Amino acid sequence: MATIGMRLRERRKKAGLSQEELSQRLGQMSTSARQTHISAIECGHNTPSLALLANMARVLETDPNDLLDWGTEAPKEGSVE
Repeated sequence: MATIGMRLRERRKKAGLSQEELSQRLGQMSTSARQTHISAIECGHNTPSLALLANMARVLETDPNDLLDWGTEAPKEGSVE
């Protein structure tokens, strides 16, 4: 199962951005989006705030649910999520 960090790295590379470039684009939106923070998220050492996650998704032109991998399907009846 892919982590938020793995999905973030995948989307960032697909967008053709380095961690530094993503950090610069997020800099206007969030002061906590430094390159080291992005690296730590991608490595699984940190978890982004919901606000940062939403801003990263916006910059990467994806839906926050794609980074969370929640999908759009409702849980099956009787299943425990």
